[in-house]
Amino acid sequence: MPNRWGRGLGLSISWGAVVVWAVGLTVMQPMTEPHRQLADAYGGNNTYWARDARWTAVVIIAVGLILAARGNRLVTLLAGGGGAAWLGVDTWLDRLDITGVPATAACIGVGGAVVTAAWFLSGRRDLAAHRTILIMTAALAAVLASTAVGLTGPEDVDPPVIRVTAALLTVLLTALTLGCASSASPPGRPSPRIVLAFAIGAMLLLLLAFATMYAAPAGFFFVVTGLASLLLSAVIVLTARTHVPDGSPTSVAAACLAISFIQPVLFLLTLLISMMGWPSDFADALTRLAGNPSINTADEDLLMTLVAIPVGLVCGGYVLHVHRLRQLASDAERRQALGSGRRRGPADVWPG
Repeated sequence: MPNRWGRGLGLSISWGAVVVWAVGLTVMQPMTEPHRQLADAYGGNNTYWARDARWTAVVIIAVGLILAARGNRLVTLLAGGGGAAWLGVDTWLDRLDITGVPATAACIGVGGAVVTAAWFLSGRRDLAAHRTILIMTAALAAVLASTAVGLTGPEDVDPPVIRVTAALLTVLLTALTLGCASSASPPGRPSPRIVLAFAIGAMLLLLLAFATMYAAPAGFFFVVTGLASLLLSAVIVLTARTHVPDGSPTSVAAACLAISFIQPVLFLLTLLISMMGWPSDFADALTRLAGNPSINTADEDLLMTLVAIPVGLVCGGYVLHVHRLRQLASDAERRQALGSGRRRGPADVWPG
């Protein structure tokens, strides 16, 4: 992907996430909070879905800036630190209970100004793409997309605002995944048709997820898992730059099939650990720090964003490992060809 396209896409995605964050803080968060004046006020499962949406939006803002900087290490560190600081400000503003149109406009204006300033400073010189960071962030966005589409509230049937928020976050994360993967692709790749095919597939799965959420809850999990697998497969396909035989354990098809099993298993294990360990306690501490009623003891206070982040990073590490193995296999094939005196022909090059 040309640098100018990556910078424009990264800024646009970050700005879109700023709007979602601001509306989530000033409009949706007050809707979710139990009445504090009641002595026995408490929350239940998914009461604070707006907080999860805002945290996902903050991650999108940070990753969007990383995409704009083509994975530059310094920008990545600053984006990560800035994202953590943003989450701290989010908790503070949540405690202040800011609401209304002026508050929404102020949050959008200030947040957009911060993003634009960071984007401008990151582009003062032409930066070479850092494949490792871009692949890791692409995998992170892919897994986050599966949690975003599953955003739900405490009611049996979610109001439209939750579905709209989930759709917006999923679209932004899909664009981030494909943008980061395209920026990490070899020169001359990827084909726009391949990127478009993955984008269309992701949107179809998004629609299918909404259709099955209430009609077939058991199938909803498989649809959401399929979305994550599709986007992680897109990362593998778009960033592959060496050819290995189709029957090899490191072929593109084998790697995509393996990630389809690895991701859901990792996600379920991480979810179980978070329900029993510190992530749940951390979320409860954030709830109290924001001045909101705690979740009742029969339910769980979970931040799905915190569950998705480690899974996404592990999946990104798997993609990098697969590419290293593919490179080793390609180098061995090249040495064997040189030893036998055979020249490498067009069939030895991964098709673009």
